[in-house]
Amino acid sequence: MDETPFTMAELMDADEVIEDKAVPKDSQVVGQTWQYVNKSGGPDKRFKNNRRLPICLYGELELHSASGLNTVIMFSNAQLR
Repeated sequence: MDETPFTMAELMDADEVIEDKAVPKDSQVVGQTWQYVNKSGGPDKRFKNNRRLPICLYGELELHSASGLNTVIMFSNAQLR
């Protein structure tokens, strides 16, 4: 049996995530968008409750193993390296 739990653990570049819940304290907000967007990128005026949503930068850790584990863990502080 292989004693190494992971054959590969890779810290990936940060990803932008549209956050529709509360923004974590340690995340970096890099922009904003609308909940409902029209083709031109602006707010879709058909929706009364069309709110702005923050775009946050999240870090990613990929874990792979020989036994078939393939998972991605996202974390809100993209500066952790």
